[in-house]
Amino acid sequence: MLDDIEDEQYLFEGVKLSEVEYRELRYKKEIYELVKKRSEEADNVNEYRMPEAYDQEGVNQEKRFSVAMQRYRCFHLIHDLH
Repeated sequence: MLDDIEDEQYLFEGVKLSEVEYRELRYKKEIYELVKKRSEEADNVNEYRMPEAYDQEGVNQEKRFSVAMQRYRCFHLIHDLH
């Protein structure tokens, strides 16, 4: 939507818009601002958020699996003793 707004502003810079065109552009800007505000508010919510993708570059895979591996080792140690 932002691309549409920027395109229209660039393409029609200095051109007098009709009333309908002006209202459409204003409407798009209002919607964009509402969505932008809402997404910023959503970023500040203290709720559970899905973790980032683990298969992205730069994710430390050893750190990612360390807790699971520790539990796995402890489980086998306990069961091997019995």
